[in-house]
Amino acid sequence: MDKVGLDEDTNTNLTRRALLLLESVEAAGSAHAGGRRRVLQRYLNYGVKDYRPPRFLLNDIVRYWRTVGVDFEGKHRDTGGGDPKWVERDAKLRTARKLLYAGGLVPILQCRLLTKSDMSGYLEQQLSSPPTNRLAAAFEHYEAIDEGVRFFGAYDRWLGLMRDSQVRAELRSLRFESRNCSRLFAEVREIGEAVDQGLIALLFDTPLSQVARKYAVL
Repeated sequence: MDKVGLDEDTNTNLTRRALLLLESVEAAGSAHAGGRRRVLQRYLNYGVKDYRPPRFLLNDIVRYWRTVGVDFEGKHRDTGGGDPKWVERDAKLRTARKLLYAGGLVPILQCRLLTKSDMSGYLEQQLSSPPTNRLAAAFEHYEAIDEGVRFFGAYDRWLGLMRDSQVRAELRSLRFESRNCSRLFAEVREIGEAVDQGLIALLFDTPLSQVARKYAVL
């Protein structure tokens, strides 16, 4: 966890660190709290300023998301376009993986409202809850209720599909060449577009817009 950045920070190390922050929520107890706190302090003890997102942490979360995308394309390239899991991976990137990323990005951007002394406690509290809860709270805070309803409605459709074993089997059976003939994949694309629209509305049609443009884009 201490190897953040530079040559020793491998994709595996980055992924484990990011998932500990973004996804790791205990079913009971607080087994991950200490590890999460240590990782956060690794970022927050350097270069943090009042009323600005902690850029060291922000950049690494963005780097994780971009690395996931690059690795997705790399696996497809290295199999000559014949990756048997391409469709399944693509579907998850459009939905669950994107929600996970946004569930970390938004709380970090919201640190623009805090002094640096308050950021650690705020982020520990935020990241100890599921990413869906973090995003729901953000939609409510910025009064983007209609957008949040559409966003979670789309994500609920995705969860409904994943609860169906036959649907999961069909998704696993699809290949890159056959995906455009599949009604299921067309529905996944539609869901993914609705997820995108909801997140774009939260980030760029609310008071988050200024900080998202300044720090998340540039």
